[in-house]
Amino acid sequence: GLQAKGIDINRAFAESCRVIGLDVVEGDAIGVLKTMSDGSMGAITSMHLVEHLPYNDLIRLLDEAYRVLRPGGVIALETPNPENLSVSSHWFFLDPTHRNPLPPVTLAWLVRHRGFVDPRIERLTADRDVDAPPLLSPDLPGATTINVVLERLHAATDYSIVARKPYA
Repeated sequence: GLQAKGIDINRAFAESCRVIGLDVVEGDAIGVLKTMSDGSMGAITSMHLVEHLPYNDLIRLLDEAYRVLRPGGVIALETPNPENLSVSSHWFFLDPTHRNPLPPVTLAWLVRHRGFVDPRIERLTADRDVDAPPLLSPDLPGATTINVVLERLHAATDYSIVARKPYA
């Protein structure tokens, strides 16, 4: 029973969504948000967008989302997790349009300082393959030190910041 509207800058992606009956607008997320009324949305989700934006555009996105959300509305921003050593050293850079890896505490801080409350970091592991060697048995020599690195290879490959616009 929820109404949803999608925004995608990619014409082919937007069209493929419309073909299956989804309400999708082709356009720039910030530009489309600017056309929306204050307090008109209950939730805004962003899947793998923020890592593509210059810092000033990220701030504009957060400010427009804040304006468009009604009090108590939720924002969820999913992005690659640079806490994962494979993501931060290699996978992130496979997409040449990626600009900035955003550590979870950094994005949570930005969201909070743009007015959102109760930001929480959701490290996403479901249905994400992590190709990493297993941790070493703690009784092996050097295991404690080596496992510190291996744990970084096992970290969630993506995370989401979930926060809300405060009630008045």
